[in-house]
Amino acid sequence: MFADRLRLARKRAGLSMPALAERMDPQITAQAIGEYEAGRMMPSSAVLVGLGKALDISLDFLVNSRTDGLDGLELRGHSRASSRERARTEIVLIDILDRYQTIEEILGMTSRGDSFAERHPQDTATESQVDETADKLRDAWDLGVDPMPGLCELLEKKGIKVSEADFPDAVSGLARRFRRLVWRAVGEEMISPVRAAALLNESLDAVERKIERSPRPEVAGAEPPPRDAPPPSLP
Repeated sequence: MFADRLRLARKRAGLSMPALAERMDPQITAQAIGEYEAGRMMPSSAVLVGLGKALDISLDFLVNSRTDGLDGLELRGHSRASSRERARTEIVLIDILDRYQTIEEILGMTSRGDSFAERHPQDTATESQVDETADKLRDAWDLGVDPMPGLCELLEKKGIKVSEADFPDAVSGLARRFRRLVWRAVGEEMISPVRAAALLNESLDAVERKIERSPRPEVAGAEPPPRDAPPPSLP
C-alpha cells in the first residue's frame, strides 16, 4: 500500500528515483527509494517526513491504508493524458475514497455495495442499447420519464457516492474499481482504523498519566519530604 502510493506521488511530481533522492533531506539513495516502492523496506519517520516534503504530498496520503487497491484506471479512448497526469488523477481518486471511508467509519455507516451490480451494461455500442439500459434503470428506480433536477441527490440516496474533483484537462472521463480495507486485527478483535487510532491515543494518555504519577528521583544528600507534606510552592 505505501509502496504504491509512494510510486504514484513520485510519478505525479515527474521525478525519477535519482531526482527524488537529490531532493531528500535527510539524504537517501535512489536504491533505497526503489526498495520502498518494491515494498521490501519501510522508511524511518524522518525519511517519511522528507518524502512528503520532497513530493509536496501529505503524510496522511502516503500512510493511509483505507483504500486497499485500485484496479485498472480506464480513461476515455481519445484521452491523451501523460503518465504524470494519470498519476495525478489516481491520487485525486484515492484521496476522495479515503475521505469518504473515514467519514463512514466515524459515523458508523456501512456501504450499500454496488447499486448497479445487477444492471451493469455489458455492451452499449449503439444508441438504442444505451436507451434500453437507461429505461431499465428508470423502471427499477421508479423514476418515470420526467427530467431529474436533483441528480446528485438521487444518486446519493441510492448509495452512490458523488464528489467534485479537479482532474487534468486531458481527463474527460474515467472508470476504476477499488478494494477497501476497513478492518485491522488487534489480538482476536477486529476493529476499524479509526478505533485503532483511538486505542493508540488512549494508550499514550495512559503512559503520560503513569509518568506524571511516578515519584521524582531523590537528590543525593537531601532528606526526603514527609509523606503528608504539602507540595512545594513554585517561586
